Amino acid sequence: MKIKLSILLAAGLLFSCKYGLVKKPKSPEAENENQLYMKEILKRSENGYWLVVRGYKVTDHLVATATLTDYSHAALLDVNAKRVIEADATGIHESSLEKFIDHSYTITVVKPFNYTKQLGDLAVNNANAKIGKAYDFLGTVGFNSPERYYCSELVVYCYPSIKDSVKLPPVIKPAYLLELGTLIYESPVRKIK
Repeated sequence: MKIKLSILLAAGLLFSCKYGLVKKPKSPEAENENQLYMKEILKRSENGYWLVVRGYKVTDHLVATATLTDYSHAALLDVNAKRVIEADATGIHESSLEKFIDHSYTITVVKPFNYTKQLGDLAVNNANAKIGKAYDFLGTVGFNSPERYYCSELVVYCYPSIKDSVKLPPVIKPAYLLELGTLIYESPVRKIK
């Protein structure tokens, strides 16, 4: 396993050296974009939708490189509270939607298949019950723990109807969520100065 992690790290560093890391813009324009994205997400979304993103952190670039996709993270949206429930290295926790948007380079909203308002509310309740649980580091390489979750595993497992009806891959990549639902909104790629 150390070899796999070393390869992923090396690939991420090579990618970073060749293409450069995306740097988070610090400008009034970026704040205006954040407000626009928040307005669009809240207007188009329901409780329990998924947010699939590409973030700015080095780990986001490593995940996107390792999975050969444009996405690095996923979270469950709680529209009513304007927050997300997410799993990252610190464990499962909630973040404000505003902060989540600010830390995202691109944002895609996905409506899970067979979505109903009742299922969305149940998914949010399921996610709330998992707050405080540990991150599933080994799950990201296929050794899943039943009491730990990584980001995309968390959002899928909050929907028992999906988890029980679809043969899921051993590792659920954030980009795979687009295959398990309908794309509702995709933010423009932020301009880098």
